Amino acid sequence: SKVGMDVDEEDAPRDYAWTKEYERTWAGLEEDEQGVLKTALFEKQNQEKRSDRMLTDTRIVRRGMHRHLYLIIDTSSALEEESDFKPSRLVVTINTVESFIHEYFDQNPIAQLGIISTRDSVAEKLTELAGNPQTHIRTLKESLTIAGVPSLQNSLEVAYESLTHTSKHGSKEVLIVYSALCTNDPGDINITIKKLELAAIRVSIVSSSAELHICKTITRQTKGSYVVALNQVHFKQALLSHCTPPPSSHSNSRPSLVRMGFPQYIEDEHYFVCVCHKQLKKEGYECPRCLVRFCELPCDCRVCNLTLVSSAHLARSYHHLFPVPRFVAKEEVRSEEVCYGCKGVMQTKFNGVFGCPKCK
Repeated sequence: SKVGMDVDEEDAPRDYAWTKEYERTWAGLEEDEQGVLKTALFEKQNQEKRSDRMLTDTRIVRRGMHRHLYLIIDTSSALEEESDFKPSRLVVTINTVESFIHEYFDQNPIAQLGIISTRDSVAEKLTELAGNPQTHIRTLKESLTIAGVPSLQNSLEVAYESLTHTSKHGSKEVLIVYSALCTNDPGDINITIKKLELAAIRVSIVSSSAELHICKTITRQTKGSYVVALNQVHFKQALLSHCTPPPSSHSNSRPSLVRMGFPQYIEDEHYFVCVCHKQLKKEGYECPRCLVRFCELPCDCRVCNLTLVSSAHLARSYHHLFPVPRFVAKEEVRSEEVCYGCKGVMQTKFNGVFGCPKCK
């Protein structure tokens, strides 16, 4: 009947209001003095970037430069949810994780990362600790399978077994991208949490669903952080915030020198077997101590356990120890004033003008 049809239409599921944020992007078009189109969305994104920079910690604190991080991704059926993130949690999660991997290695050249996925109450290690972002992204996309429910305990146990064999001078971290509202564990997860705490393994969680008590307990006892994403932008910001090395938890330990090797890049006429992938190669990096060869840097030599890095990677890692101070917005700008970076005339209408607090 007609009444029945009206009731069905009223009870029909509708999209949430926050999923319609940027659907009418053409309504925010504006034209500047030179006739160039500017969008309100572009201005909003710039404002969000400035806000993120203002929240950046500029204190000079002790941080672990040689990071060992396992990224645990929840690939359970909760990723198929389409009501909150557009077009789905799966697409948003994979794209954000890919951006995180690129940014992580860009800001931490001598760090290493591995990926673990959890589904059907089991955990599977997709990649070992390595420094090649393309390998991690390709493996993640090729082996992506969604099914069942996740298991926090199994995932943390896999990460624990791998991180306990890493070098003592490097930091040990676990970052979990969680989507489900439950966990199916084979035993007492509190025992696993205690093991992580004793091994000084920091566990942080970024969730795309509601807050869970067990997740809060894990992060609190391991001195990590727990963030529940409000939307897609907040989800990406929360994940990318872990690209910056956290303050070192070993505040009472005395600093000590770390032995590192700087291997040379060698091109040979004959094939050799690389130690990292067991593949035939003609070029690679030769360990200066035991003379075995690897495909990529940075890595730990699997024969003599020497940390192998390049001088460029080591130099780029120090920007976290001496961060750039927060720039101050300038209210009045002379019409002939020129930008120190691009040498262009200052324009305050859209982007704003900022100056160094030290040299002005």
